[in-house]
Amino acid sequence: MNQAEVDAFLAIVESGSLTRAAQKLYLTQSTLSSRLDCLEKELGAPLLIRKKGIRRVELTEAGKKMVPVAKKWKKLWQGTKGIILEEKLPR
Repeated sequence: MNQAEVDAFLAIVESGSLTRAAQKLYLTQSTLSSRLDCLEKELGAPLLIRKKGIRRVELTEAGKKMVPVAKKWKKLWQGTKGIILEEKLPR
C-alpha cells in the first residue's frame, strides 16, 4: 500500500465516481483503476462494487472498513512529511 493508492481510493470515495476522482487527481481513468486494483490485490479484497452502467460508486464491506484506515494513513503520511521538512530547515 502506498500513498498514491490510498489517495486514489479516498478520491473515489469522496467524489462518488471514478471519472470525477480521476479528474480531481489529474489522472486518466485507467491509471486510477490500476492504483485501485493494486490496493485491492494487496489487501486481498475488493473495495468497490463495479458493474457496467452503475454511475455511483458503491463500497463493499471491506471498502467501508477501509475508509477510516485510509484517512488515518493519509494523516500519518502528512505528519511524517512535516517532520522531514522540519529536519531540512536550517537551525
